[in-house]
Parts: sequence; structure tokens; C-alpha cells
Amino acid sequence: MSNLDSIIKSTLLYQDVDLATALNNFRQSPADLQVFLQNQQSTIYNDIVKQKGNVFSKVYGDLNRAAKSQESILMYNERNKALSSMQDQVFNNQKNMAGAIINDQNLATRKNEMNEWSVGNKNDTLFVYSALFITLSCLLLCVVLWKMGIISGYLSGSLMGLILVIFILILFRRSQYTANTRDQRYWNRKNFGGKYGKIPLPNCPGSLDQITAGINTVTQYAQTAGNDVMTAGMGAMQSAGSALSSSATDLNQAMQGSFASPLS
Repeated sequence: MSNLDSIIKSTLLYQDVDLATALNNFRQSPADLQVFLQNQQSTIYNDIVKQKGNVFSKVYGDLNRAAKSQESILMYNERNKALSSMQDQVFNNQKNMAGAIINDQNLATRKNEMNEWSVGNKNDTLFVYSALFITLSCLLLCVVLWKMGIISGYLSGSLMGLILVIFILILFRRSQYTANTRDQRYWNRKNFGGKYGKIPLPNCPGSLDQITAGINTVTQYAQTAGNDVMTAGMGAMQSAGSALSSSATDLNQAMQGSFASPLS
């Protein structure tokens, strides 16, 4: 430890001596002092310029990286907009397809209603023509019977008048029903014109609870039956396995007995 202290003291002494010698030389030679000061000034200036350059390079690099980060964010934003536009396009296509399907369904439904109305109207017209044919046949029959003298003219005229009145009433009833009472869209519906108002729907919470309880009971019964079936199946499989193993044991013993009998 004493040797280290002596070395430190001697080193400090040598430095002080060198410093004093250098100062003495600079005092004796102002030109060397000026050169030394210029060298130190140049060194300090170069260090400062180098430090400033390093700082500028670091700041410029950070700025460049920040600009690239912003550019990447802008590119991501553009890509997200493109993906959003593609998704909107797909959604619009699906929406248009769904709308087209709904329109086709509505068109098919309306076409069916029109066909139903047309068929019903034709059937009604056929009914009127059939009634007309029956009326004419009855009138002709009355005329023939009157000509043959089977019935009197008064009775024949009365029957013919009654038949004509019935036909006119049928024709008037069908035309008035189709024009005023029948629904103009659905052939099998009757238009009451709001005379009776809307039919109120019944509120049956108790019935709904009973239906729910019945469904739960049926579900539990089905689960119980399934468990019973699975249990019975497992028992049958175990019984079959035990029977099969016992049969195999008996067969093995029989084979061993058959092999042993010739040897004996």
C-alpha cells in the first residue's frame, strides 16, 4: 500500500514538473504559446463541429424514420380504405342479390295470385255457362212436354218463368259477389270492407306455459327413454360378450377333448 502511495505521489510530482516546464517554455517563447493555443482552438472547434454533425445526423435519421413511419401509416390507411371499399362492394352485391331474390319471390307470389284469380274466374264463368246450358235444356224440355200435351201451357210457362228467374238470380249473384264482395287480390277471400274491424288476437299466457311444460316433459321423457335404451343396449352387449366368451371356452375344451381321445 505504501509503494502505491509513493508511485502516485511521484507521478503527480512528474506531472507538476512537466506542467511547470511547459509553462516556463511558453513564457520564454510566445510563438510556441500562440501555436499551442491555435492547435487547441482547432481541436476544440473540430470536436464541436463533429459533435454537431453527429447530432444533426442523429436528428435527421430520426426525422427520416418518423417520415417513413408516417408514410407507412398512410399506406396502411389507404389499404384499409381499399379493403373497406371491397367489403362495401361485396355487401352491396349481396344486398342486390338478396333484393333480386326477394323481388323474384314477390313476383312469383303475385303471378301465382294472378293465376289463381284467372283460374277461379274461368271456373266461375264455366259455372255460369253450365247454368245457362241447364236452363236452356230445362226450357226445351218444358216446350217439348207442352207440345206433347203432357203438361198444360200454364204449367209450362210457369216452370219456364221459374227457371229463368233462378238463372237470372244466379247470374246476378255471381256478378255482384265478384264485383263487390270478393277480394280483388285473393280469389278465395271475402272483402268485408272494414265492417267488423280487426279481429283481436287471444292472449293465452296459461296455454303457452302449458305448451312449454308439455315440451319440457316430452324432452325429459325422450332423454329418459334414450338413456334406458343405451343401458339396455350396453347390458345386451355385455351379455352377448359373456355368452360368446363362454361359448369359446366350451369350444376350446371340446377341441382339447377331441385331440386327447385319439392319443389315449
